[in-house]
Amino acid sequence: MWRTKEQLGEEQLGRLPLRDLSSEASHSDSSSDSSPIPLEQAGPQREWESFRTGVIEEGSFRYHHGGLHPVYIGELYGGKYIVRRKLGYGNWSTVWLVEDLTQPADVGTRFRALKILKADAYTATDKCFEREILTYLREGDRSHPGYDSICHLVDDFELSGRNGTHVCLVFELMGECLSTFRLQFDDRQIPSDVMRKLTKQLVLALDYAHGKNVIHTDIHLYNIFVKFIDTSRIMPEYFDQNPAPFQNRDEQRYTPILSQPLRDHYYPLSKKFANYDFTLGDWGSAHWTNRRRGYIQPLLYRSPEVVINAPWGKPTDWWNLGAVLFVAQTNFQMFQHTRTRRGHVAEMYHFFGPFPVYFLAGGGSHRLLKIFDWEDSERPGMVKAQYRLRTARNCLLPDEWWPFPQEPVARAEFTAFIRLLMRIEPKRRPTADEILMAPWLHGVQIG
Repeated sequence: MWRTKEQLGEEQLGRLPLRDLSSEASHSDSSSDSSPIPLEQAGPQREWESFRTGVIEEGSFRYHHGGLHPVYIGELYGGKYIVRRKLGYGNWSTVWLVEDLTQPADVGTRFRALKILKADAYTATDKCFEREILTYLREGDRSHPGYDSICHLVDDFELSGRNGTHVCLVFELMGECLSTFRLQFDDRQIPSDVMRKLTKQLVLALDYAHGKNVIHTDIHLYNIFVKFIDTSRIMPEYFDQNPAPFQNRDEQRYTPILSQPLRDHYYPLSKKFANYDFTLGDWGSAHWTNRRRGYIQPLLYRSPEVVINAPWGKPTDWWNLGAVLFVAQTNFQMFQHTRTRRGHVAEMYHFFGPFPVYFLAGGGSHRLLKIFDWEDSERPGMVKAQYRLRTARNCLLPDEWWPFPQEPVARAEFTAFIRLLMRIEPKRRPTADEILMAPWLHGVQIG
């Protein structure tokens, strides 16, 4: 929901922007009848960081015709959602803490997260289906064990403002993303019992989505959320410690305000991390399973089939999940040579072995094929010696090197689990049922 310096750095290393969305009108609100602001008059051309929160804030240049919608604390949206605070900003939207005036004051559903997309987020050039996919996922089988591990859409509507028409998505309130959640632990290494629980919940969430023919394609630390535990602390504590910032409603050019995240206010005073639940959110880059080609996924977590431009499907999410879990558990990025596809592929080979010939043939890069040795009939698909990473340590070999202290059995089970998810060939990656039977997840209870 919000962006930190770490996330901005990840994006600069190759995180894909959210795809465009397809329009589907519902009802609309008119929050402003001011004239559009031309892009060239929209203020400083830069983002900025809040020293108080460490959150990256949008520059005022993003508020222009086709861009973000200017929001003021206390405004009413959708006929029932009153804006209380700003929670954060993303590439295609701002997110706000809103109060649902139709709900009793003493219930947890009184507060929601309102995501207001850019006016030009819905175009016909590169369709994405966030609202449609979220609606479809919400209307599925609620008895599936993965249903509650998805950050579901609560409501949606459209509003008309000075910068255009904006799609608005309302979600259940979340505490924080996994990236900031890690800051509560030494060296950002999440305890194994918490890791195993969140892993099982994410596997079940993807199993549910895949059963509905939906592929997430964009799993990373900022799209995994910690569920809100204690909403009773919002009113007396959060609002007292986070007063509403001053906003000049007569200003000609909108001035972005500071985000005020909920990360210090969503859990009980006595933390029991094993009781936390996690959800998979931000389905803005999700695709139906009939989309089979094209670049997807954050670069650091990109699957082999995407890197070589081969067809991809549901198994691409399992590779993506494995790479993210490795970072969450170890605070160590597995891949260090992603600035070129040759380096990325060579590093995949270093960790996970040869690329089968048939698999490479399905890719679209003849230049990439040159790094493989086709003359070795016994081991085709080996990377040529001159392209191998001679000095790279294999972080998936516990006996050779390991970035955090754990018992040998736990290390072996975790590395075996990562290898299970991150097999080079998509067809050899496991099903959700096979993943859930892995020794590393034995005995994990949820719900």
